[in-house]
Amino acid sequence: MDLLNETPLQPGWLILPLPGRSYGAAFAVKGTYQLQPDSPAIPAETPEALEGDVPEAEGSAALRYTRDLTAPKPAVDLLFAGEAYAPGAKPTDMMPVTVQVGTWAKTLAVLGDRRKTKGLLLSKISDPLPFTRMPLTWSRAWGGVESTQNPAGRGLDVEIDEKGAVFTRLPNIVRLGEAGLDPGALKEPAGFGPVSPAWEARDAIARRAHYGAKWLKERWPAPPEDFDPDFFQAAPADQRLASGNLRGDEAITFHNLHPARARYRSALPGLRPRLFIEEQDPSHKEAPVLFREVPLRIDTLWADPSADKLILIWRGFSPVRSMKLREISAILVAQEPLGQAPAPAETYQALLARKRAERAAAAAAPPPAPPAFEPLEIAAPDSSMEALEKEWEADHASRMAELDALVKETDNETRGAAAAALASEGLPTAIVHSTPPSDPASIAAQAAKDHQAITTLNPDAAKLLSQPPTEAMLDAEGKVQAEIDAFEKDFALPFFPPGPDAPPG
Repeated sequence: MDLLNETPLQPGWLILPLPGRSYGAAFAVKGTYQLQPDSPAIPAETPEALEGDVPEAEGSAALRYTRDLTAPKPAVDLLFAGEAYAPGAKPTDMMPVTVQVGTWAKTLAVLGDRRKTKGLLLSKISDPLPFTRMPLTWSRAWGGVESTQNPAGRGLDVEIDEKGAVFTRLPNIVRLGEAGLDPGALKEPAGFGPVSPAWEARDAIARRAHYGAKWLKERWPAPPEDFDPDFFQAAPADQRLASGNLRGDEAITFHNLHPARARYRSALPGLRPRLFIEEQDPSHKEAPVLFREVPLRIDTLWADPSADKLILIWRGFSPVRSMKLREISAILVAQEPLGQAPAPAETYQALLARKRAERAAAAAAPPPAPPAFEPLEIAAPDSSMEALEKEWEADHASRMAELDALVKETDNETRGAAAAALASEGLPTAIVHSTPPSDPASIAAQAAKDHQAITTLNPDAAKLLSQPPTEAMLDAEGKVQAEIDAFEKDFALPFFPPGPDAPPG
């Protein structure tokens, strides 16, 4: 399905079961606007998405906003939120607040906080406390936890204060003429906001229908034949306009509902949204493609004058063939000024064809060439760094040579001392040349032990060892030592004689 929407409006739809295992779609188009003093509302910078019921506060049974997607409403819901503001920010204990849309108007009385305290014989109602602002919520209207009409309200719940006094908080929002009444005489809440479908005013409507065996057999999952669609009206009964009685350009006025303007006059935006569908019977490939309009009308107005915010919902209904709208290949949403005559459907059918052609051309176009990049310049090697590296290598080689010479000198001195120690004991000195470098005492002791072992096991070998080394032997030993020295120099691993001062391995 293609969805063409070049407006700030947010479209959506709700599939509804109908009798005879058929379906219908309730199409909704949501517009979000910013109220303007003494001029029509303008589209909001950020359009709001479609949403469901929104409570007044987390966990509250009362609603601040009612869901956007619902079945068609027989009448127009007028809904309001926000706060009451004392004129000029001067504290007051009571004042009226009024909302007017076109020729429709409603006024309520707002009072400061009061309480009814129970005495031994009589109860006492306190005077209202002065206030400068008061939230227009159901929690401030008549009701209580046990109330089926407003479980979020006040006036019925009994509390005990820190001094042990038994009291009841009294409602801040009442109808004109009810302000001076004993709260016990109140029978229903007064407010401007949406009524929850779980509250008696709406729930009783749903329960009046007959959900019997006949309904299950003949209509389910569609509602019963005697189901009253007034259930879908979220506004209080005195905040509904007859169907079609709201064009969309009416004046809207608020009294004592704006922080800076005691009288705030604006107007609806004066726009006409339109919604078209393109469909074809999916079971017949040769079936003609139909392009038709789903007529829309305003059925919900919601405003928060304290935030300069206005929301309008236009809704339309159309039978459909499937729950997934398989037969609908495109939905087009447009809008026009109310002051202009409606454009013919052919205008929008041509618009849909043109947009599809543009999209197809864009898809067929070759991908754009990759951006050209400037060649990366690699800096030449730093000559100063090369010089430092050569200097370091030369210094390292010099230090290794000095260390190698020191090791050889130490080794020769150690062997000479060991040979002298052996000679003083009458032992042959030739064995010193076959022992690893160590301290003289260790070399002498090890050589004596080796000589004793050789003498015991092989007298001829002992005789040979007692003779001084020949020149050929010394030459061979020199060659071996030279190879060892070369190996140590190449790998920078000088040989250190083991001992207490030797570096760790």
